[in-house]
Amino acid sequence: MTRQDGILTYAYGRRAGAEPFGDSYPAHLHIDLLPELQGQGFGRRLIDTLVAALQARGVTGLHLAADVRNTGAIAFYPRLGFTRIPSHDDVVAFAREL
Repeated sequence: MTRQDGILTYAYGRRAGAEPFGDSYPAHLHIDLLPELQGQGFGRRLIDTLVAALQARGVTGLHLAADVRNTGAIAFYPRLGFTRIPSHDDVVAFAREL
């Protein structure tokens, strides 16, 4: 199974109430940028675009999780207004009120 297959299997298997923070932050974000595109503002622009679209639809919150080894992402999300929330041992979860 490829990494992409694993992500799709995970996404399709999600259900309401699967995450304890889903009620407060109902939207879920997953983003991957190729290494050669990182650090050029593309991630920030993608997230800003998503946040604006969610706000326009009345969504109240957004959550995401980063692998504990992804130090770049763990440093990146707080700069976009996300705060750390309790999560599983192998990930660092972040949330943002919209």
